[in-house]
Amino acid sequence: MPGETLFPPSGSTDAAAPPPANSTSTSTTATPSASERPPRPFGAFRISELPRATAPSALRTALLLWLASHKENASDDAIPKISLAPSPIDSDSAVATVTFAVAPAALKRESERVVLRIEGREVDVSFDSHFAGLTPLYCEEPVVDIVAVPGLGSNGFGAWKAKGGPEMWLRDFLPEKVPNVRVLLYGYNADLIGPGAGSFASILDMGRALMNQLIMARERPEETRRPLVLIGHSLGGLVIKQALVDAAVAVSSPAHKDLYESFIGALFFGVPNRGLNDKFLHEIVRGQPNQYLIQSLDPESSELRRLHEGFTTIFDKTKYKFYSYYETRVTALSEINPTTGRLEETNKTAILVLQHSATECVPNQARHDHIPVDADHRGINKFATRSNHNFLQVRSHILALVSVAQEKVDRQALQKAPDFSSHDGHPVRFAVPYMENEKYTRRVKLDDMLSKLSEAEHAVVLVGPGGTGKTQAALKLAFQSRHARDVYWIDGSTIESFTSGVILVGKYLGLAKAGMKESDLCEEVKKWLESDESGKWLAVIDNLTHTDQSALDVFSAEKGTLVVTTRQEDFSRMLRARQLDYANMTAEEARMAFHNLSSIDIDDRTVDGSDIVKLLSLLDHFPLAVSLAASFIRETKTPVAEYLEMLQRSLPDYIKLSQDQTLRFELKDPPTATVIAAWDISFRRIKRDKPSAASLLQLMSMLDAHDIPVDLLHFKPTTEIGCEKGSKFDGAIAVLQSFSLVSTYKEHKYHIHDVVAAWTRKQMGDKSEHFAQLALSLIEEAISDQNSPKLVDYLPHGDAVLLHTTKFTKLVQRRMVFQSKLAGILCQAGRHSKAIELIKDCIEYYEATKKDGLENAECSYQLALIEETQKNYGEAITWHLKAKDGFVQNLGQSHLRTLGALTHLASVSELRGDYLNALQNYEQALAWAKTAPKPSDSFLIDTIHSIALVYDGQGRYPQALEFFDRALSGSIQTVGAAHPNTLAIQNNRAISLRKQGLYSDALSAFKEVAAGYAQLLGSAHPAALNVAGNIALIDDIQGRHTLALQAYTHILSQKEAHPALGEDSLSALATRANLALLQSKLARHDDAVTSARRVLEGYTATLGPDHPSTLDAVANLALILDAAGDVQAAKSHYAHACWRQAMQLGLSHPATLATLSNFAAFSARLGVWAEAVELQDQVLSGYREAFGDAHVFTLRAERELARFLGGCGRWEEALGVLERLAAGYKAERKGEGKGKSEEYEAVKREIKDVKAKMEEAVAAGGSAAWRG
Repeated sequence: MPGETLFPPSGSTDAAAPPPANSTSTSTTATPSASERPPRPFGAFRISELPRATAPSALRTALLLWLASHKENASDDAIPKISLAPSPIDSDSAVATVTFAVAPAALKRESERVVLRIEGREVDVSFDSHFAGLTPLYCEEPVVDIVAVPGLGSNGFGAWKAKGGPEMWLRDFLPEKVPNVRVLLYGYNADLIGPGAGSFASILDMGRALMNQLIMARERPEETRRPLVLIGHSLGGLVIKQALVDAAVAVSSPAHKDLYESFIGALFFGVPNRGLNDKFLHEIVRGQPNQYLIQSLDPESSELRRLHEGFTTIFDKTKYKFYSYYETRVTALSEINPTTGRLEETNKTAILVLQHSATECVPNQARHDHIPVDADHRGINKFATRSNHNFLQVRSHILALVSVAQEKVDRQALQKAPDFSSHDGHPVRFAVPYMENEKYTRRVKLDDMLSKLSEAEHAVVLVGPGGTGKTQAALKLAFQSRHARDVYWIDGSTIESFTSGVILVGKYLGLAKAGMKESDLCEEVKKWLESDESGKWLAVIDNLTHTDQSALDVFSAEKGTLVVTTRQEDFSRMLRARQLDYANMTAEEARMAFHNLSSIDIDDRTVDGSDIVKLLSLLDHFPLAVSLAASFIRETKTPVAEYLEMLQRSLPDYIKLSQDQTLRFELKDPPTATVIAAWDISFRRIKRDKPSAASLLQLMSMLDAHDIPVDLLHFKPTTEIGCEKGSKFDGAIAVLQSFSLVSTYKEHKYHIHDVVAAWTRKQMGDKSEHFAQLALSLIEEAISDQNSPKLVDYLPHGDAVLLHTTKFTKLVQRRMVFQSKLAGILCQAGRHSKAIELIKDCIEYYEATKKDGLENAECSYQLALIEETQKNYGEAITWHLKAKDGFVQNLGQSHLRTLGALTHLASVSELRGDYLNALQNYEQALAWAKTAPKPSDSFLIDTIHSIALVYDGQGRYPQALEFFDRALSGSIQTVGAAHPNTLAIQNNRAISLRKQGLYSDALSAFKEVAAGYAQLLGSAHPAALNVAGNIALIDDIQGRHTLALQAYTHILSQKEAHPALGEDSLSALATRANLALLQSKLARHDDAVTSARRVLEGYTATLGPDHPSTLDAVANLALILDAAGDVQAAKSHYAHACWRQAMQLGLSHPATLATLSNFAAFSARLGVWAEAVELQDQVLSGYREAFGDAHVFTLRAERELARFLGGCGRWEEALGVLERLAAGYKAERKGEGKGKSEEYEAVKREIKDVKAKMEEAVAAGGSAAWRG
């Protein structure tokens, strides 16, 4: 039975059980006998040594028979859960896990031999409940291994099972949404008391044991490099880390190297990276051999420190992904009951693994990967239901890791070319995801011509009707070329599939970077193909239908060869390519293909050769028709003469049908009469003998015909046609494959010829709507999990379903809902144009039908967010307004959806510099939020914070500070002073203080924030580095230039080396910008100009040339060039920045006005006073419009205008401006404090200076008025 747990009761059952007897050492504690224990509900057992071919249903039957023979409960509900998977160690056997409703009394010992009668044969198997070693829970076409390792004193199975039911999430919940994985449990002896406590194994020993088990379980060629995801609870996480370190340092061994390089990432639940609060454990294990293990878990343990240092040296955040979950509830502690000798809970509680210990897995781990769980240490890794929010979060993280692993598998699959030689000094790259067609029938003349043209021409287009063998010819050329040049294969059937293919090539070449847009990756592929590094290459674009010339330009480099297969002759002219026409085979080629596919020996004299000749002639030697006929004859053993007779009867009708103009209108590329006839003969036979296979073909024809993932066909709707996952689906798909109606070219993907798919849809008749609805249900379920790594694979099928359901009016409403969801996935994939098109189509429908006001609002909101990400702020505002109105009407003013639209509307207005509308919308959101029955504290605080930032941007500092203080107070009360949200508010408040010149207060606040971030996230965290930059900026402003220079330099080096940032990150560029301005102050002009240009290049590459930050960088470069004496370059950059900021942000935006003001001052220094006055007039008008007449920015702009007017000799105008300013300052002087008094005194001095200039001018015989 399961061993004692660290925090009992926990194990494979819902009641405590005695420790395992898997050690020869003795124990001083007493354990009650099995007969003293009541029946255990939901007892879980492992069954080993089952025959590999055992079916779950056969095993269940055998177990029920065994229960009945022992007079146990043998009803249908006696075994609520069962799993069966191949043994990870013995390839000839299978392993099951069984959860009984009540543990059988016959299984008294922890391990027993039992004879089961399985399908009439007696099989001697092993039952155990200790789950030691590896236990497979699930294994279906795995591309990823997931291994779970339990914590101290935990049972391998029970450690992951919640009380109260038979389900265990790793077995019963996870595989439902995470396909193509092998899930393994690992059990080991880490008992606290009982016989198992006699072990003195250390973390080092346990890690090595795990490593060896993993290597043994991954010995087969297809397993050695399979991506590996690890899950650890408590001590189990430390064991995982030790195993990985051991594998990493032993890379001279191929097996260890493969294990280390296969690791993708881990999920750690309450892992004591920096120690465990284990004082109570010392009392439990005192005097036992395992006391040294417990000591090694102390926070001060040298063994733990060495493990942490070793692990963090080898494994970092740049290459691996870690999720760290920490407990937020205290755990009941345990003590040994002196009477029973068992561990029992007490009323004492403690936090066993503190947050900092649980989350300090690797340096600088992203804050959002530290996940709080509302559970104690015992329950942090157990989930009772599929809908448990903690489980859903964990599942999404596992899916993210599986997605990374799938990409790795795809790269490895593309890179497999063991027999290929190298060329041009580098190994060949063969990115063709199809298998070679060993039954290809050579088209002698065409194949030879294609081979020659591919060597002599840059582009060759293979043109012909569907079914003439163009793809197979191109595939043959690809495999023939693999020794001499790189080969890349792209599916060109849609623009989406073309883009996906180019992206896959980019990933294969290692050109993809984190966060890179798909359009940028496509451009990188184009540059690569044009470079000398690429060498000679061949690119095949198969089944090209789209005409996007810019997309096709990816393969325009003359040094490579482009081969295109298509049915459209226009592409030859578009690509300026040689055209090669494909049509029917020759009689001899058709005869060879027929014998090859029908398995009829060419020398078989029992078959009338003349019948074959007649048959092939009747089929017009058309390749697809020959393939269908030959496959039918092979599979049904139909004599050639009989098939010929069937064809002769049906062909005349199909010839007449194929000539019908209506058919040509409905199908752009209608099949030939011979293909129709051959299809009909095959389909009728399949429908008669295997109806489910016929229905499966009809369903698949509603999807995109290319690359149909097998897992897409495993969703629930396929059960409606009798093709549920398992033997029924496998049997149906096998029939379609055997008749050559479906092919398997890629691993785990199916392919239907376009012609076959189109004619299948055409022939459905009244059933078309039924299968269209079924396909829509299928794809709806497939995309329901927004975290699925398969979403991008499903996109072409979503497009196909939309296309094929268009004509069914009953499905329009569902189509619209599905269409908006599909648009969201397109956005995730970076395909914004297509997403916008789909959403606008939905909005048009809702507005035309006056239906679903809420759905219309949702679509408007979705569209607004996309336009926002594309920086189309005008469009974004329009759609946010529409969404807000729709939400108000359908949900009310205080609903979070309404408030979200309103705050987004405000933030976009703020980005455009429209502070007035931004403020109005934020204030409206705040007022509406307060009317909610239960206002969201976080929303209220965030909105108040946003209002503070708007006031700060306007220079309305008293109001800004008021709202900063309100937000800060609320955040402290809600989440605490040390929370990142609180520190962010405090940081922004300090920035506002700095802008007001309150440097001492700002510096104190920044230092407080820096200390908070250092304690919470570490001093090297990006947020902490940004605060350090703010402190350096104050040193810079206050003239402590040496200190500021040292700080900027250090911060910049930290940011550029940081795995989450890097040289081109916006954060690093911002620091470099401040450094450049300081270098300019210190007269280090060359360094300043170099730094400023680098900043500008970085912003341009990352954000684009017209982004506000990029234009700020242009303005800063102008300032620095001005200081360096490069007048012409400075003037050019000032003019460019002013013009583009005015166009992008508006004339009244503070950034535009600041640049105009600097440009005016620059003109004044050059003595171009008239230009300075003109520019400053614009500045003054802008500030008046944005902030009003009395704002400090407006008043300073007026003083500058007076100075420039004086420079022009327009003394009276200058005097008038200054006297108005003085009167204003004097009137407000008493209530405004020291700042206004200083301004007033300065203006008085300037008035005196102007009057003196005027007197000088009069004394000289001139006029005080401007003289031109």
